[in-house]
Amino acid sequence: MSPFRAQHAQDILDAVASRNLTHVSVGCLDWDGRLRAKHYSVAALAAALAHGLAMTTTIFAQDIGDTPILFGPFEDAEGGYPDGRLQLDARSARNAPFDAGGAGLLILGQFQPPYGGYCPRALLRAEIERHAELGFTVRGGFELEFRLLHESPRTLAAKSSAELSFAPAFERMYGLVDQAASAPFLHAFEQWAQRMDVPLAAVHHEFKGLIEASLASVDGLAIADNAVLARSLAAILAHREQRLACFMARVAPELQSAGAHLNISLWRDAGRDNACFDAAGVSAMSRAFIAGLQRYVPELFVLCAPTINSYKRFAPDSIAPPRNAWGVNNKTVAYRAVLDDAVHARIEIRVPGADVHPHLVLAAMLAAGRRGVEQGLTPTTACDGDAAVPASPAAAEFPTDLAVATHAWRTSSLAVEVFGAAFVDAYARSREWQLHRYASAVTDWELQHYARSV
Repeated sequence: MSPFRAQHAQDILDAVASRNLTHVSVGCLDWDGRLRAKHYSVAALAAALAHGLAMTTTIFAQDIGDTPILFGPFEDAEGGYPDGRLQLDARSARNAPFDAGGAGLLILGQFQPPYGGYCPRALLRAEIERHAELGFTVRGGFELEFRLLHESPRTLAAKSSAELSFAPAFERMYGLVDQAASAPFLHAFEQWAQRMDVPLAAVHHEFKGLIEASLASVDGLAIADNAVLARSLAAILAHREQRLACFMARVAPELQSAGAHLNISLWRDAGRDNACFDAAGVSAMSRAFIAGLQRYVPELFVLCAPTINSYKRFAPDSIAPPRNAWGVNNKTVAYRAVLDDAVHARIEIRVPGADVHPHLVLAAMLAAGRRGVEQGLTPTTACDGDAAVPASPAAAEFPTDLAVATHAWRTSSLAVEVFGAAFVDAYARSREWQLHRYASAVTDWELQHYARSV
């Protein structure tokens, strides 16, 4: 089946009729980057496309483990857990190869007021529109790293990180033999992605058991939509094989951490002129954008590292960027200017981990860079060598843990400007709830060190 993309609601209704579908999947995103969806009757689909449909706001009341966030504004029994109105985006419609014998459809949407200010897709749309007002089309794609575990949710619950079983044939980086051995999973992933119109530039094995899926460059909302859909496809395929596609930032101390590098370019003249390209070197726009990243990413860092585990990715033995530095074709830095040519010149943001919310982190990085362009900021001297060396040029340090990052987010004027005060507070509460839950947990490390010794 060829990829499906709609321009108008009628395109979706025609596809539903030609495929004899009884239901389609309609969904939106929670605050941890997961798709929350309904299987929706096609009998009501025309009305839903025209006027929206009811979607529970309690998707914002659950943490990443689906435990109610007691500190949050949506855990609201007295308020009756109200529904919001989800406006479907016809242009988001894709094939759903995992549904209806391969003929299914998935349509994404965003909440309308009064809940639009809490909706990640709506927040990203607003930031993309700010760039459009400056004359820029946003183009880019994520590079997603993950691991395939030989575990089910049941077996995972009974194991520590040291006992995890990893899928075989994923040990060697770029190993042709290894990749051939894992071909059934990789080929199924590639085929599903193609049918869902999630273009993959490359899929290969990375360091120490990682799989990397590099998503092709696209425009606007599709940058983040494609990342969420690719992660979902990997998870569904693995689940059907009684395995887990794991996007944790760090699974075990001896294993390499997993990132979600973000490639961005800004285009002028209706997408014909790449503002990141300058035949003489790093363009003036790129320098200002990078300066904005250096200045403001520390305030927005919680969206690059949204979990307690995220900060283990930045250990000294990791290839994650340790400092707020930039350079040209330097993979030790946080922001890598890729010069190449007028088509491929871009800024690679290497800070986000595999566990990020694609829509929220893209909105944050665009906002930080935009502010740099608007203010005409100047970056530090480019780093030519190892950015981890203390003497290397860098801007303000990154937060070192979730508590510090959450405080920086709470006190950021840019966060309030871009995301709104209500969302800044609600998202901070969701991170504080995570910290509260973790503080009350008893870990394997504590049992091993204290149970027989105190």
